Amino acid sequence: MIRRFHSKKKEKFISSTHFKVLALFLFLVCSLFLLVHNSKDKNGKTLKITNTKKQNSETDQNNLPNFDESSHFEKKKEKEQGYEIKTYFPKEETEIETELETEKTKLETEPKTEPETETELETEKEKTKFETETELETETEKTKLETEAETEFETETEKTELEKEKTELETETEKTKLETEAETETELETEKEKTKLETEEEIFEQEKKNARIDQAKPFDYFHFEDHKYPGLNVPDLPLTSYDYCKEEECLEEIREMFLHGWKAYKKYAWGMDDVHPKTKRGSNWMGLGLTIIDSIDTMWILGLTKEYEEAREWIKTGLDFSNAVTTSFFELTIRVLGGLISIFDLTQDELYKDKADELGQAMLNTFASQSCPFPHSRISLKHLFTNNHAKTNNAILPFRANSKFSSNLAESYSFTLEFARLSEITNNPIYRHYADQAIKKLEHIQNEDGVYATHFTCEGEGTFKTSQSSKYSIQSFADSAYEYFLKVWLLDGSPKQSMYRDHFDHSLAGIQNVLLQKKDDGLWYVGVRNIEDHHFGSRMEHLTCFIGGLSAMSSLNYDDFRNGEITIDPSHKSHFQFGNQITRTCAESYSRSKTGLGPFRLAIPLPSEDVHGRWHTQPETIESVFYLWRITHHPYYRNWGYQLIRSIQRHARIENGFATVKDISNLETGNDDETPSFFFSETLKYLFLLFSDDNVVPLNKWVFNTEAHPFRIKEFED
Repeated sequence: MIRRFHSKKKEKFISSTHFKVLALFLFLVCSLFLLVHNSKDKNGKTLKITNTKKQNSETDQNNLPNFDESSHFEKKKEKEQGYEIKTYFPKEETEIETELETEKTKLETEPKTEPETETELETEKEKTKFETETELETETEKTKLETEAETEFETETEKTELEKEKTELETETEKTKLETEAETETELETEKEKTKLETEEEIFEQEKKNARIDQAKPFDYFHFEDHKYPGLNVPDLPLTSYDYCKEEECLEEIREMFLHGWKAYKKYAWGMDDVHPKTKRGSNWMGLGLTIIDSIDTMWILGLTKEYEEAREWIKTGLDFSNAVTTSFFELTIRVLGGLISIFDLTQDELYKDKADELGQAMLNTFASQSCPFPHSRISLKHLFTNNHAKTNNAILPFRANSKFSSNLAESYSFTLEFARLSEITNNPIYRHYADQAIKKLEHIQNEDGVYATHFTCEGEGTFKTSQSSKYSIQSFADSAYEYFLKVWLLDGSPKQSMYRDHFDHSLAGIQNVLLQKKDDGLWYVGVRNIEDHHFGSRMEHLTCFIGGLSAMSSLNYDDFRNGEITIDPSHKSHFQFGNQITRTCAESYSRSKTGLGPFRLAIPLPSEDVHGRWHTQPETIESVFYLWRITHHPYYRNWGYQLIRSIQRHARIENGFATVKDISNLETGNDDETPSFFFSETLKYLFLLFSDDNVVPLNKWVFNTEAHPFRIKEFED
């Protein structure tokens, strides 16, 4: 480094060497000063210093203490630790100790110098820093521990949740496993049942084949003339199969069929009108738990005590007529009113009679007028009960004047049997009065030989007109009117004189004259005719098949029949022949289909095979087969019934009950989503009675309404 000085004359440069010399000089001066300062004794006197080295050595040699190396280093160590002990000359031990004590006191008492203060500040700072760091470390450790605790808690919670999820998963897996096993077991049972049915069907087909081959086998044909009814002009019935189930085996299978269908209704539609077994739901179109009321007498007849008690409890606590929607008077009569009357007659339980009377009182409000004493086709029980119009106080209601009434034959007369029996069990003649008033107006309806127009109007003072849509028929809109002509007479005890029996005989003769068609295939058909041009239709509805059994029943001698003996009235032999032939035609429509089930409409004439159509679980053929069996005991009828059981089990049975069949000629079309209440009320009931003893609901003591509800004939009341 070079510094520059300025003067007036010239600049003089001074080198670094000069500085070093100057610094050395200053150092020597300071050292001398310090030497002089430290040479004073403790009293402030200046010690004498000899400049001669030799003299100094000789003088002090004897006075110097022995040099202790360890002591020297200890003092050096003490100096380094902050205690500076300065000894320049030899002193006495006591003096030395005194000086040391004085020096220590001085160090303790004299104020600290700035460097010491700075050291303390630094030490304090360091201490503070250390404490801060310690606190931070402690806090950090604490936070870490808390974090670890929280983490451990979360881990434990997560572990618990995982274990819970694992348990739930295991439970769900076990449940799924059980369900799968149950489904597998059900599938195995279904497959087993299917295999059983297929095996039975194979045996059945083989036996049928053998029966056709072995024409010499006894009872291949049932000869009426040789058996029971000499003089009858009745063709032989072919016996193409044999009765393969014993009575009790068939009855048990029919019970199981009922329970299988009832299980689906109870599970998916309890308290509702109908069950839809494929979609597993119920539906209402009446709002009165229709299937329960329509089926309860079947449960009683089949001996299903548990199911009966459950149905009774619902009728007691759940049946409320004010909940009904606007519905058909006809369906309400034959299913609900008929069902309540029937179960009362079977059990004599006052609950059912009271319910039937409550309903009957409300239904009286629907009749049109004195001159047109027919019920309107629609009825709103909810309106009647809500507005307190359901009670009639057992008086004939004032009819509405000048009202116009339009209806059909079936709806106008298919209440007479129920009202006649309701009067008997309630001792209230008002119901029978309405029935008799209607039958007295029958002659005013257009007819041909007792076959009445299906649709008509009545207005004013009783002017009847035939509707344009009307036809001559005993099927839809007409069937049960003809049925009730005979059955009201039977309910009355089959008296010698009765307008009801007279109307029936007249109508049955007209049916054979106006509607009967005999074809080259040997089968008889009851068709439909237009009123104007007398043209025949090409179809015969399955509903018409009721006439077979009914006609056969009308052929009996009722003097003998009331006493339990079955004989044919010679004046009514044609009734039996007609009934037998129509029943055979209906039965053939089943035998000629691929499924063994019958169509809703029969082609005229029937094809020799592959009959097609929809099976709606309709009961009319099995109804007539039942009547013919009870009258003749011909094994053909039970064999046919057994084949029907097999066909229903194979083609109408599904996982949840039974369902209608879409096409009896196509095995691939499957089933509809419907189980009508009359499958329980009629189809299964008639099948059960077909294989039952004749003393189970005997025909000389009971009469069935059009929904297969049995009413007790009054003279046989207990």
